[in-house]
Amino acid sequence: MGNSQNNANNKFAEVIRNSESWTSRDENVCAILKDEDCAICAMASKQIYEGEDTLSQSMRLAFGERGYTVLREKYFDGKLHNEHDVECHQPMSTFIYRPTRGGPCKMLITFRGSVTATDWVTNADAAPIRSPLWGDKEELPHVKVHKGWVGAVWDRYAEKVLGWDLETGELSAPELLKEFNVEKILFAGHSLGGALAQIASLAAMVKLPKLLGELKIVPKVRTFVFAAPMPFHFNEERLNSKEEKVLANYTDSSYNIVFDMDVV
Repeated sequence: MGNSQNNANNKFAEVIRNSESWTSRDENVCAILKDEDCAICAMASKQIYEGEDTLSQSMRLAFGERGYTVLREKYFDGKLHNEHDVECHQPMSTFIYRPTRGGPCKMLITFRGSVTATDWVTNADAAPIRSPLWGDKEELPHVKVHKGWVGAVWDRYAEKVLGWDLETGELSAPELLKEFNVEKILFAGHSLGGALAQIASLAAMVKLPKLLGELKIVPKVRTFVFAAPMPFHFNEERLNSKEEKVLANYTDSSYNIVFDMDVV
């Protein structure tokens, strides 16, 4: 594990040094990897594997070093009840932070990748289905998604973040976005976590304008995932104009960074 991590760190450094690396969209890889949002998402995607305490400590230190103050954090451990040791859902975390000297807030949402046997069962449930996260049947009718992964997103993201079936007294994402005046939402994750982050971010782009209709500004959504499989299934020739616009906006704000030694 140590050698694998060292190799990954060396590869990251190699890409950073190579100013001639480019993405499929003719964007400089070096510039993307030096993007502050990307760096924060990379750290969260890595540290969420270590559990709640390590994630919290590492991210608060990283935010502090970059001149941010954490206003709120929440960790969902994937267990049905506190006394249970077995995960039934995919762990995820949320942070709301802003510049210490004042300024607009950001929200970071991170999903953990595959660890348990249940995660691999979820990975294998690959039939493409239409997602209930899109909302009405008229929303993205030709965009289907991996059945197991969208189910994992629904279990935590839809319930805990979008605000369906929330526990008493717990705020949904739309309520938090209003309360903290969040102007940007970041989605992050590695491997399976990256697949879930992609699904959640597209759902946010579709749903938030409706959920936040009274706000003058809907938060910008950006996604940085690492070695993430593609969760979406669609035929470009069948897409309607609205779907083309939504997917174009999604593509412009989403990045999937893959290093060649990551076997996932």
